[in-house]
Amino acid sequence: MDLLSKAQMFDCKGISTLASSNDKITAMQSTIFFDSTLYKSIVGGLHILRYLKATTSYGLLFSKSLDTNLNVYMDVDWASDLDDRKSTTGFAIFMDKNLIYWNSKKQQTVAKSSTEAEYRAIGFAIIELTWI
Repeated sequence: MDLLSKAQMFDCKGISTLASSNDKITAMQSTIFFDSTLYKSIVGGLHILRYLKATTSYGLLFSKSLDTNLNVYMDVDWASDLDDRKSTTGFAIFMDKNLIYWNSKKQQTVAKSSTEAEYRAIGFAIIELTWI
C-alpha cells in the first residue's frame, strides 16, 4: 500500500495477473527511449504496481508439516529476449507445500538449443537447492 501511495497509483485499476503474454519489446522498437532496459523496467514497474493494487489482500500460506522434502519446479523461455536471444530461467523451491525460495533471471550466455538452456537452468537451480 505504501508503494502504491508513493507512486501516486493508489487509485489505479488493478489487474489480476502479472503475466503479459503478448508484449515483446525490442531495442529497435523504442523511439522515445534509447535505453530499452530502462523502458522495460518502467513498463514492468507500472504493471507490478497495478498487480499490487488488485492483490493487496493476498498472502503466503505456510502450513505446518513434518515433511522436509524439497521440490523444485522450473521453466525456461528459450531465446526469449528479442535483442540478444538470451533465455530466461525461472524456478521455485518448495518444502512440502510451502514456497521457500524462487528466482527468475536472464541467462548470461546465448543457448544454441532449448535443451542447452534447460540444462543451464537445472544447473543454477541445483546450486541454489544445494545451498538451501
